Amino acid sequence: MEGVPPEAITREEKEAIVAEEEAKIKATYRDLSIGALISALTFGSF
Repeated sequence: MEGVPPEAITREEKEAIVAEEEAKIKATYRDLSIGALISALTFGSF
């Protein structure tokens, strides 16, 4: 996508990119939450 002027990106493409980024962020937070939960259970420091 580098070098493409923003006008050349359609709204649908922008929405798809935003949705993809949101999915990545949500997956990261979910992984961190699971990791924190496992750590808390393992070390008993709730």
